[in-house]
Amino acid sequence: MPQQAAGKYVVRDNGYSRLIKRWDHWIEITAEGTGTRYIDRVEIEAGFLTPLIWAFARLFYAYRQRRWQRLVARRFAYD
Repeated sequence: MPQQAAGKYVVRDNGYSRLIKRWDHWIEITAEGTGTRYIDRVEIEAGFLTPLIWAFARLFYAYRQRRWQRLVARRFAYD
């Protein structure tokens, strides 16, 4: 469930699977100046697969961050 405290909006998505013993993903959104700061924090435990899954998560969230930036840039280009 989303939480809001002291100007910070936080969402947590945690879980596990056969391969991943722990996946704990936090999204933090805060106002910053005239913009917004969006941070993904992920903790992963997957035994010997942890480095591989960490690398995938790093690439995935970096890609998603770029998509968010492009989406916002396009949205405000029309205002």
